[in-house]
Amino acid sequence: MSENLIHRAAMTLDKSVSRLAEIFEMTRGRVPRGSLIAALFPEITLGLLEQIREGIVYISGSNGKTTTSRMLANILIAAEHPTLCTSNTSGTLEDISTALIHSATARGQIRSDYGVFGVDDETILDMMDVSAPLVVVLNNLYQDGVETEGGADAVIREWRSRFKSMEPGQVLVVNADDPVLCGGFVRESPPRILYFGVEDKAVRTRSRQAELTRCYKCGAPLEYEMVGMSHLGDYRCDVCGWKRPAPSVYAINVVLNADGSSFRVITPS
Repeated sequence: MSENLIHRAAMTLDKSVSRLAEIFEMTRGRVPRGSLIAALFPEITLGLLEQIREGIVYISGSNGKTTTSRMLANILIAAEHPTLCTSNTSGTLEDISTALIHSATARGQIRSDYGVFGVDDETILDMMDVSAPLVVVLNNLYQDGVETEGGADAVIREWRSRFKSMEPGQVLVVNADDPVLCGGFVRESPPRILYFGVEDKAVRTRSRQAELTRCYKCGAPLEYEMVGMSHLGDYRCDVCGWKRPAPSVYAINVVLNADGSSFRVITPS
């Protein structure tokens, strides 16, 4: 029996058992659908990712992966591009594999133009080894949100080493408001890098974390024209001259309130 046929049979069985469990209300507290097949046949993940027609987007960082993934997927869907989004997972390789298998047909087919996956700071390197993305989005890095030994500095070193080998057709999208992220790519940048940020002083706030943030080029304390939250904002170093890169995609007219937010996004013409 061919390997492909075995994979199809496994997914068909998984979906059948899952359907029966739902009918008889046996799913509460049990293993999520697709997780057993993902564990038994990890190579299925690559086969499913390769079926995504236009490209894969990985979104990583300390915060905002789920929200960003959902927003981007909704935009693509509204533009009539079928999109697979795993915004409800924790961002591990196992969770993404499970979500892919759950979304596939019984014959192991994925019918999507794009795949949008929120992944944690450690998983993203593994995912890039599994399948080359069209776009990698880096939201932010908070020292208290990084579990990797060595903190944000260690993550940046690993990312910089990996991202500098990206192919010319791939794009790295970086939050210009985060000096921790942008400082990590001062010396070496991948072939294509696009910055995004907030260009609206109405979101100005005060933050102790911003006062403690230092220039990743020379180590001097950073000065902020505007702090949006935590260490994110419009910053500069008065010692070496390094400053926030100008974003080519940015938000203006930002309105924040308890039940939601609104803003206008400016993109390159």
